[in-house]
Amino acid sequence: MRTVAIIGGGISGLICIKCCLDEGLLPTCYEMTNDIGGLWNYDQSSVNGKASVMKSTVINTSKEFMAFSDFPPPIEYPNFMHNTKLLSYFRMYATKFKLTEYIQFRRQVTRIERADDYEQTGCWLIYSINSNKSEVEGTKEDEKCERYDAVMLATGHHAHPRWADFPGLEHFKGRKLHSWEYKTPHGFEDKTVLIVGIGNSGGDMVVELGRFAKQVYLSTRRGTWVMNRVGPSGWPMDMYATSSIAAAIQKYCPWLVDKILERTMSQRFDHGLYKLKPNHRPLQQHPFMNDDLANRILCGSVIIKPNIKEFTADGHGVIFTDGSKLDHVDCILMATGFNIAFPYLDEKVLAVHDNRVRLYEYVWPSHMTHSTLAVMGLIQPWGAINPLTELQARWATKVFKGELKLPSRSKMDEDIDEKIRQMTERYVSSPRHTVQVDYMDYCDELADYIGCRPNILKFLKTDFKLGWQLLYGSFTPYRYRLEGSNNWDGARQAILAQNERVKYPLCATHNDGNKQKMNFGGIVIMMRYYIGLQFILLSIIVPKSYGLFSPITPYMNYTYSVEISSVSADLWWSIDTNKSEITFELHMNTTGWIAMGISPAGGMTGADIGVGWVNGSGSVTLQDRFAYTYAQPVIDNTTSDWFALQGKEENGWTAIQFKRLIDTCDSMDVPIESGTNILIFAWGLQDPDINNTITYHETRRGSLIIPLLSYTKPPDKSKFANLSSFDFRVNNNTIPSNESSYYCQVFKIPNNITEKRHVIAREILIDSSASPYVHHLTLCECDATAVFNDDNLPQGNCDDNVTAYSLCTFNIIMAWATGGDYLVEYPEEAGLPVGQNFSIKYYMIQIHYYNVETKPNNVDNSGIRLYLANSLRPNDLGGLTFALQSSPLSIAIPPNVDSFPIDSFCPAEASLNNFPSTGGLTVISSFPHTHLQGTSVWTKVIRNKTAVQYLFNAESYDANYQFEHILPQPIKIYPGDEFATRCVYSTTNKSVITLGGRRIDQEMCIHLFTYYPRMTNLQSCASIINPSSWQNITNISATSFNETTLSQWLLNATWTANSTAAWQDFYNTAPRLTAFGRAGFYNITSILNVTSYTDLNMST
Repeated sequence: MRTVAIIGGGISGLICIKCCLDEGLLPTCYEMTNDIGGLWNYDQSSVNGKASVMKSTVINTSKEFMAFSDFPPPIEYPNFMHNTKLLSYFRMYATKFKLTEYIQFRRQVTRIERADDYEQTGCWLIYSINSNKSEVEGTKEDEKCERYDAVMLATGHHAHPRWADFPGLEHFKGRKLHSWEYKTPHGFEDKTVLIVGIGNSGGDMVVELGRFAKQVYLSTRRGTWVMNRVGPSGWPMDMYATSSIAAAIQKYCPWLVDKILERTMSQRFDHGLYKLKPNHRPLQQHPFMNDDLANRILCGSVIIKPNIKEFTADGHGVIFTDGSKLDHVDCILMATGFNIAFPYLDEKVLAVHDNRVRLYEYVWPSHMTHSTLAVMGLIQPWGAINPLTELQARWATKVFKGELKLPSRSKMDEDIDEKIRQMTERYVSSPRHTVQVDYMDYCDELADYIGCRPNILKFLKTDFKLGWQLLYGSFTPYRYRLEGSNNWDGARQAILAQNERVKYPLCATHNDGNKQKMNFGGIVIMMRYYIGLQFILLSIIVPKSYGLFSPITPYMNYTYSVEISSVSADLWWSIDTNKSEITFELHMNTTGWIAMGISPAGGMTGADIGVGWVNGSGSVTLQDRFAYTYAQPVIDNTTSDWFALQGKEENGWTAIQFKRLIDTCDSMDVPIESGTNILIFAWGLQDPDINNTITYHETRRGSLIIPLLSYTKPPDKSKFANLSSFDFRVNNNTIPSNESSYYCQVFKIPNNITEKRHVIAREILIDSSASPYVHHLTLCECDATAVFNDDNLPQGNCDDNVTAYSLCTFNIIMAWATGGDYLVEYPEEAGLPVGQNFSIKYYMIQIHYYNVETKPNNVDNSGIRLYLANSLRPNDLGGLTFALQSSPLSIAIPPNVDSFPIDSFCPAEASLNNFPSTGGLTVISSFPHTHLQGTSVWTKVIRNKTAVQYLFNAESYDANYQFEHILPQPIKIYPGDEFATRCVYSTTNKSVITLGGRRIDQEMCIHLFTYYPRMTNLQSCASIINPSSWQNITNISATSFNETTLSQWLLNATWTANSTAAWQDFYNTAPRLTAFGRAGFYNITSILNVTSYTDLNMST
C-alpha cells in the first residue's frame, strides 16, 4: 500500500486523509498542535506557524455552500456558523470517517527532503520533532525521520504575517501588532487605534473595535467595494447568487457584472461619500465582506484615512498622504495580509517569489521529476475553500495511485504562465491576488480531471428536477458526488433539499412560502437583479462583537470589566474607596429581567441579589432581594442596598447601571470581601409581572468566581508578540499515579541571553492533557552559589533528591495555582532581571500534581514562558514570601472546625538587615496560597509594634481559584517593619486532623509578594512552633522528638470541643521560631508572642 504524508491537521488535512482512504492509500498526518481544526480551532495564543481565527469569528460562507460534498452539516446548524460550530462540524466529519486515527498530534515537521533514491522512486523523507519541546533544550535528539511515497502540504497560507513598512515606524512607541495576533478587543478599550489595510481582517477588526476603542481609524491605499453576506429576503448571498448559468454569464460578460455590482453596492451607501470608493472595478479585487462598516463610519466610531506617509519623530503621531495628521495613536494594527511560506522545504523544491508559487492548477510543482508532491488549499477563491480543496485532494490521490497522469512540464508551465497573465490583467497588483481563483470555474476545471463534473444536459433529459437545480439552483458541492468514482448515494437528495436546509434553522414551522421563489430564482431573479449580487461569495469571515459582547456602549469608563457569560452577559465596575461602594454596569442579552448577586457559597442559598429591568416606557427598576433557598428570592425587607442609577434597552439587550456598598451591615446582604468573590447571575425573557413575580430563568444562569476588589484583567497576549521570550518547560514527564506528588526540574538561563534583560510578563503553559492534574506551579531562583552539571541538570520527583534542589526550593519568584490567570504583566517601572551576566544562572520549576483518580501513564509538558522587554526598566523585581513551614511543626488543624487561624511572624531584624536603607520597598502584587482547607490569608504591616495596614487581605479565599493580585495601589514598606501573616482554615468536611505538608490532603500557608527594588539576601521568612513548646504539650522527650513522632502523636489525639478550644489557645500563645534569608542561608530567631502588637481598628 502506497504511503502518503500529510502536513497539517486542519480542514485541508482532514480532507486529504479521507481522500487517501477513499483511494486505498495509507495516510499519516503530522499536526503540530494537540487537536484538529487548524485555522478554525480558536487559540488565544499566537503560535509561530499556526493560523487561528478571532474568538468571535463567524464563517462567511454559508453551511450548504462550504459543506463536505458527501457529509452535509447538521440541518439545525445556523447558515453562518460560529467557529465553535464549524469546529464541531469538522469533528463530526473526522469521527464519521475515523480520520484522527491517522494523525500524529504534537509532531512538528522540521524539514522535508527528497529520498536518496527519489529519482527512481519519487519518495520523500519527513523529519519531525515533538512540538512541545522547549526551544532552549535543543531538539535534534527528538527528531525522527520517516519515508513516504508521496506528500500533501496542507498548512494553508494564514500563518506567516506580512508587515508593512513606513518611514518612522521604528520610532512609534505604542503597541504594534498584526491581525494574526488579534484575538479579542480586550486591552483596546478607550484606546486610539489605527488599522492599516482594508482586507477582510482589517474590516473585521474595525467593526469590532469600533464598539470598544476610544476611536478607530482605518487607513487604506485605494479603498474597496463593500459587499454583504445577506442577500435579498435574508437569503444567504452565496446560495442566492451562484449557479451554473450565473457562472457562464460572469465568464463571458464581466463588464455587465461589474456595472451591476457597482450599482447594487452603491445603493446601500455612497462609497465616494464614505471615502471608500476605489479606482478599480468590483471584479478586480478579492471580495471585501462587511455588513457593519458603513454603520460604524456613520456613527463616527470609525474614520477612514488614506495611506500613511510617515510616523512622527515623537513616536506618537501619524501623517497621511493627504497631509492630515493624528497627534496620538495608542496602537497600530497591521491588517496587511500573509506571506506564503514553506519553512520545512528547500527552495529548490518549492520556491516563493513575491508571494507567488509556480504550481500547475495551484497544486503541482511543474519542475519535479515525479508527481508525488501536492500543495492543498493554497488558493484564494471567490467562495468557500473546502470544496475546492476536496476536489484538489481527490485529484492528487488519483495521481499518486497512477490512475491519472499530469501533462508534460512544458504544458504545465504554459498553463501556469497563462493563469498568471490572466490574474495580473484582471486584479489590482497585490500580494493577496497571487492565488486568486474563480470558485465555480475552478471547481468545474478540477472536476473535469477527476471525471465527476455533472452532465447537466443529461440530467435535464433524465431527471429534470435535478437538472434544473444543477443549472439554476445554488452551486453547492454535492453536485460533484453525483457521478464518477467515490460518488455518494445521498447527493441527489442533498441538492434537492438544500433550500429547505437553509430555511430550517430560520423558521419554526418550515413552511414552503419561499420555496418556489428560491428554487426557480435562477432565471427570474437573476434577470431582475442579475449578477449585481452575483459573486458576493462570502469567502472570508465576519466576527461577532466579542469580549465584552454587548452592543450597548457603557455609560462611563470603568476600572474593570469581564464577560461573565459568553455572548450573553457582560459586567463593568469601578470602586470608590472613599465611599466604600462599587458602581456596576450589567448588560444582558434580553429585554426581560436581569439579575446579579453575591453568594456566600456559590449557590442561591444565602445570596444577596439585585434584580432589575427596564419597562416599555424606559423606566428602570432595581430590587434588592435575598435568597433563603433555591426558591424565588424575596424582596429585602430590612434596607434596600442595591441602587439603580440608569438603564436602557437597545438591540435586544438590557443595560442597567447601579451601585452597592462594599459592606452594607445588613443581615440580608453578603459583604464584598477582599480576595475572591462568588458572583451569581441570571436573566429572564420577560419583565416581572404586577406582583413582582420573576419568570423562571431555566438555563439562563451562571456563576463566576473573581476578586472584585483586586481584579486584574489579563493582558492580550498579542501585546507581547514583538518581544523575544524563552520557555522553561518540562519534557514528557510521566505523572505519578499516586494522588499527590511534586516534580522538580532545574533549568539554566539560555546562552543567547548574554546581557541583563528584564522579564516583563509571564505566561503559564499548562499542557492541555495534563491540566486536570496540575494543581500549582512555581518558578524558583536557584541561589547564586548553586553549581550544577549543565549536561545533566537535576529533574524528577522533588523528594528523591532533596539536596540537589535545596538551593532553589524556597526562593519563589513566580507562582500559579488552579483557577488563576495564565498571563500576568508587571508594571512598567520594573522587571525581573535575567541573563548570563546576572548573578542568578539557574532556575527551578516545581509542579504539584493532584491525581485524584490515581490514573497512570499521564504525560505532562507544562511550564512557563517569560517575555523580555526590549530595554531595561528602572527597577529590578524580587520575590518575598511570608509563610508557615509546610510541616506538622507549623500546622496541625483539628477536624470539624469552622475557623482555625494560625499565625506566623517576620521580625524587624529581617527588614532592618536587608531592606534598602532609604526609600524602602514598593510592593506591587500578592499571591496567597493554601491547599483545600484554606478560607482566608492575610499579611499585615507592623510598624513600631502597631499594625498600620494590610499588605494584602484575602479575607475571602477560595483554594480552587487562586489569583495573583496586582495591588490597586503599590504599598511602601521600610526597614524595621515587621509582618504578621495569618492563614485561616476550615475542616468541617474532615474527620481526622490536617497536618502541614505538601500533599493535597495536608496544608500550607504561603503569601508571596512581588516588589522592587530587588534585595539580595532576603527571599523568605517562615515560622514554626518552637519545638520546646511541642515537647511540653506532647510530653515527647527531647531525644525522641522529631516530625515523625510528633505526627504520630497528633494523629492519635482525640478531638472534642474542649480539646479543640485548648488547641487554639496553644497556637495563639506558643512561641515561634522564624527563619529568614535565602535558600541555604538563613538566620533563625525566636518570637515569643506572634500577636504582641496593637491591631488595626477593624475586625481581622
